[in-house]
Amino acid sequence: MDISLVEFKTTIDTAVLNKEIVVDNQEAYIHFGDVMKLCKAKIKEVDEERKSYTDPLEKSKKLLIAKAKEIIDPIESYVTKIQSAMGAYYLVEEKRRAEEQKRLEDDAIKKANEDAEKLAKETKTEVIVPTDVIVPVVEAIKTTKGQVSTTTGIKYNDFTIVDEMLVPREYLIVNESAIRDAINRGGIKEIAGIRIEEKVRFNSRG
Repeated sequence: MDISLVEFKTTIDTAVLNKEIVVDNQEAYIHFGDVMKLCKAKIKEVDEERKSYTDPLEKSKKLLIAKAKEIIDPIESYVTKIQSAMGAYYLVEEKRRAEEQKRLEDDAIKKANEDAEKLAKETKTEVIVPTDVIVPVVEAIKTTKGQVSTTTGIKYNDFTIVDEMLVPREYLIVNESAIRDAINRGGIKEIAGIRIEEKVRFNSRG
């Protein structure tokens, strides 16, 4: 089906919809109540027409998504296992590299001090140990190249909530659904930090 060729039966008169709405007496209140009902009926009518086109597409879409998931889910699960194994190796190697780098730095500084002391004894003068000691660099495994892929490991921090009561306020999200339920069904009149406003919503019946 060519979507660009679909034409809805309902059209709108923007001139009417752009007119100012003035409700200042009972007659106008009743009139616009009828207009609102007609508008809602028209919205429902258009939505039903839309569904006649989209429902078959949605069913086909759901079937295709389900079939794709049967293939994708096991692959994604396997990818997760690979990432876990590679991640564990990466962190172990990074720790080993950092320890090896520190050992080399300590050895280089120690050797520089020993050389300075030896030179001082030989020359019987005070020798200042250089601050710019040259240290071999232990290469990280951040990026590796395989036959089909160049893989880059990126360390980052993740989190697990262990006690919600200890989480600082700035990291919490307001539960708007619970607030609406409390003020509309629970009869709550005041909630700290929240302004409760009285509003009107209309239901139209034929």
